[in-house]
Amino acid sequence: MRLVNDAEIREIMNEAIKELVADQNTIIDFVNVLTDSLLYGHLLGVANVSVQIGMSYEFTHKKLVSLAKAGLMHDVGKLFIDRDILYRPCRLTDAEFEIVKQHPRLGWQHMQGKCHDDIMKDAIRHHHEKIGGIGYPDNLVKSKFITEIITVADIYSALTEARVYKKAMPVEKALQILKDDNGLNQAIVERLCALTYDDVTDIIKARRYARMYRRIYGKSA
Repeated sequence: MRLVNDAEIREIMNEAIKELVADQNTIIDFVNVLTDSLLYGHLLGVANVSVQIGMSYEFTHKKLVSLAKAGLMHDVGKLFIDRDILYRPCRLTDAEFEIVKQHPRLGWQHMQGKCHDDIMKDAIRHHHEKIGGIGYPDNLVKSKFITEIITVADIYSALTEARVYKKAMPVEKALQILKDDNGLNQAIVERLCALTYDDVTDIIKARRYARMYRRIYGKSA
């Protein structure tokens, strides 16, 4: 397995962000994501973890950049969800959760006709699908491999991040939850488990990167 190279990850993330900013089809949505610090911090973490997993599979540089872009934009549909529901500091009702579950479809519909990045669009629509058809919105039995990486990274990041309604979960506990989830590609989970993580360090890095990227690119808003 390829060892994680922090400098290379930063290079890939920077290149992905520059491409999103340079593309007239994604710049407005990406800038809107930048203005939501909670959402952007999560997307940055998902992209970072996804790239590390992709590196372990020895993806090409181009494919790693595509993976990073998909991670950075996979939750763009949350821009169309009521913030009072999305960031409510308590358990959502079933009806409210159904509203939140609309974000993959809303994001995909928004990108139709304006974005030609098939990897990104598939990640936007299918990052909540699970093996066996138990996910949403399309109840797919099997997702594309690169989207399965986003799915694993998304769940890992959500568990290990502090949210308005919960504390950050310890890495070891989060990894065990992933290993116990039969709806995930367990080969990808094994790759993630083989990587060395420090939950505090990762959170600090994510916040530092988020501040840096907002400072550099937020001015273009």
